[in-house]
Amino acid sequence: YNYFPIYEPLERSVAQNIGRGSPNYSDEMFSLGVMLTIMIRAADPMAGWSDKDILTHRLENGTYQALTGKERFSGNILELLRGLLQDDPKQRWTIDEALSWFDGQRVSHKQGGPQKAKAARPIEFFGEKFLRPQVLASEMGKNPGEVTRIYDNGELKLWMNRSIQDKALEENVDRAVSASKEMGSSGEAYHHRMSAFIGAALAPGYPIIYKGLSLFPDAFGRALAESYALQKDVTAYAEIIQSSLASFWNSMRDPSQAENAETITKMEACRGFLKQTAPGYGLERCLYTLCPEAPCISEKLKDFYVRTPEELLLAYEQIAQSPGRPEKLLDRHIIAMLSVKERVVIDPFIPDLNSNDPIRVPLATIKTFAAIQRRLKMPPLPALTSWLSEGAEPLINKFHDRDRRTLVRAQILKIKDKGDLSRIEQLFDNAVEVQQD
Repeated sequence: YNYFPIYEPLERSVAQNIGRGSPNYSDEMFSLGVMLTIMIRAADPMAGWSDKDILTHRLENGTYQALTGKERFSGNILELLRGLLQDDPKQRWTIDEALSWFDGQRVSHKQGGPQKAKAARPIEFFGEKFLRPQVLASEMGKNPGEVTRIYDNGELKLWMNRSIQDKALEENVDRAVSASKEMGSSGEAYHHRMSAFIGAALAPGYPIIYKGLSLFPDAFGRALAESYALQKDVTAYAEIIQSSLASFWNSMRDPSQAENAETITKMEACRGFLKQTAPGYGLERCLYTLCPEAPCISEKLKDFYVRTPEELLLAYEQIAQSPGRPEKLLDRHIIAMLSVKERVVIDPFIPDLNSNDPIRVPLATIKTFAAIQRRLKMPPLPALTSWLSEGAEPLINKFHDRDRRTLVRAQILKIKDKGDLSRIEQLFDNAVEVQQD
């Protein structure tokens, strides 16, 4: 998480720590090359530089040149370092090629991807001059309104046409602008979308940059979980999902790089979740869909690390024995987490849980917890059962027959300490007895 950016490949260096996602083997080989270079070089040519200046220098000149400066290596070590520090993943050595070098074999040159474009003349943006589209893209998020301006006045297109002369790049930027306008072309969010979409077109494979976020799709869920845990504003995450920015980002990449495909599909499914405002949906459901390992971030469980339905009941068994127990046991986060992890125990009862009916909500809560205990074959939960029984008075009062109410209260007193939630459920969910009453 706190890996120094210098040890990361260029694309990952641009992302925030939580936004880098999981590294692959090629990323690890690059890190090995950086460590070897730092160990054997005589001095650091970028000593005292800021992370931003180091990143810009690497983007402009390449990582090998940035790390070694004027220092010259000779012999076989030069071949190894150049192979490991390739900024193009397709040209970077694998572990097998490094082992071949170690055995004294000659490693053949690898065919790389398209050359990174460099303009003949710079474009000025927000007081700075840029020659490379990737460097410009990494800075666009600092002034989204300026991005809109240089596109609308033709300045960006003129720079690409005359100084870069890459027709495909121009077409991709036009596609980006069209995609960003699908959700409207006014307001502050529009400028941020323009910046993010154009940035994805100018720097394929680099992270999504939007409203201060800089992340890869496969890190989206963890970044969202961190923001929830730290109580940060999560609006930007919802806007990224709603705009299909991740899908557009993916369409700009090399087709051979498909490691984000599953995440992109999940993010598209999350667009549907955001259209539904009821508990069990919304951004909370997106969180647990995109970050399955995240614990439930409900305020009711702030002293617990709950990742599964079983752990939820065990946490509530402890809470039931403590003062200051919450009045309502199932909130948006808990309902969403349960629906993603074990939908059969919660989805049938979501309509009742979302009701304002004082009878339907407590009964749906008992049904949910009983279903979890039953399905997962959990041991008795006497404290939780007793707690739920205490809140069952509205359910008892729904019976018309006074003798029936008296009988149910007596049965609850008899079984509540047994810890079997299904027995409490059966008292109020027996269709025959309810009909007779």
